[in-house]
Amino acid sequence: MQALRLGLIAGVAGTAVMTAGQMAYYKATGIVFGLVVWGASLVQLPAMKLAPPVWEMAPSSIAPDVGFHLLYEVAVAETHRALS
Repeated sequence: MQALRLGLIAGVAGTAVMTAGQMAYYKATGIVFGLVVWGASLVQLPAMKLAPPVWEMAPSSIAPDVGFHLLYEVAVAETHRALS
């Protein structure tokens, strides 16, 4: 039950931070925010037992993970810019 509570709190806090960050960085390229989201996932996912800690990950799996976050955030920033 404690793990569920911790996961819920981490998810809600992470979503709030990400939403605030998106609004703050929407004029930027999205790269900074993408790295922030990736960094948050390195804390949240192991805490919820959904992924291993980063020091247990293979180096070959870290680069694609960062790349996916950066690609997503650049797409979000550009979409927001186009719709604003």
